[in-house]
Amino acid sequence: MTWQTRIVALPEVSGEDFDKWKALADRAIEPNVYLDPRFLVPAGRLRPDAADIRVVMVERDGELHAVHQFSLGKLEDRWPARVVTTSGAFMSIHADRHHPLVAPSDPVGALTALLDALRAAPLPGLVLIKYLPADGPLADAMAEALASRRMTSSERVRRSSAYAAVGSRPAPSEGVVEVPHLGSGTRKDFRRRGRAIERDAGGEFAVRDRAETPGLVEDFLEFQASGWKGDPEKGGGAFKLDPVHERWYREVMSYFLADGHVVAPELVAGDERVFLAIDLVSGGAAFGFIDAYSERFARHSPGALGRIAEWRYILSHTDATHYDPAFDPYYSASTRLYPDRRDHVDLLIATDRRGRAVLRALPLARRAREVVRRIVGRVRGDRGGVTDAAE
Repeated sequence: MTWQTRIVALPEVSGEDFDKWKALADRAIEPNVYLDPRFLVPAGRLRPDAADIRVVMVERDGELHAVHQFSLGKLEDRWPARVVTTSGAFMSIHADRHHPLVAPSDPVGALTALLDALRAAPLPGLVLIKYLPADGPLADAMAEALASRRMTSSERVRRSSAYAAVGSRPAPSEGVVEVPHLGSGTRKDFRRRGRAIERDAGGEFAVRDRAETPGLVEDFLEFQASGWKGDPEKGGGAFKLDPVHERWYREVMSYFLADGHVVAPELVAGDERVFLAIDLVSGGAAFGFIDAYSERFARHSPGALGRIAEWRYILSHTDATHYDPAFDPYYSASTRLYPDRRDHVDLLIATDRRGRAVLRALPLARRAREVVRRIVGRVRGDRGGVTDAAE
């Protein structure tokens, strides 16, 4: 049976589509909670910043075999080319994994059909997929699909992101905030900070999963808003500060909790909460969603200690295939807390002749900008020297 493809606006995804999409998310060759319908579909219904998202659906034999989301945008601020991009207003802020969901039965065929659908639609001939895994089954299938259609592509950015693989499962004898992959000086510093919190709280560290505790959704809202995230003057973005943001959070949580796909590691010292995280499970993998820490212990880095306890708990107490905290490696201090790394790339694909022309012109345009930048820098330097002499 041949592939059937269609493109629908995210707010118009039907209940039947939702169920098929969810089944695909459960078996995808590369899990991605940010393309799980339980995360994305509520955004299309509730959030204005997600209303422009469109979804490509690839079906065969009554099942979804691939799903991809996109918006329309510019390639760069200084480059006028329009692109089909995975980094729209909502995804660029709330998701650091943008790769499509693809079924394992025929990933190359499904991706080829997906690319054909994008090329056939009245869309720009450039497709930008951000945060695509640089290796693994999806990367291999994408390379083969592009080759089969003779579509050219260019790697724009490569990032080495935090990750925690099953092979990094903690030893049972280690403490809940141990970081054996870091240097001895860093380990000693974290131990010192942990002892200081335990001393102030009057009890030793322990980690427990709050996922099945009644009232978790409301409890986290209150805890998050009690710290700096609840203060808009400090740049806080707590859910309770924005009714739309809060409604979306509540609906996302209702879906994942109903399926038993939430992990909520809580780090306590004695009777006091130090840190609480919400992690979502999709396709067997756990992904970071949101966390908060007690500001009473702020000088002892409770957020860092909590994130260490979080990934250690997930690897040692759940059957998650891996844990992806899913944040940009720009946050280097947080990235170093995790034992493993995985590369992700921003891949720019030309689907037609015009797109290929733009793709060929980009290196020349980039070099021209660098030449202009150097010339302007020298001119400014020369003018600065004259000004200094005159003064």
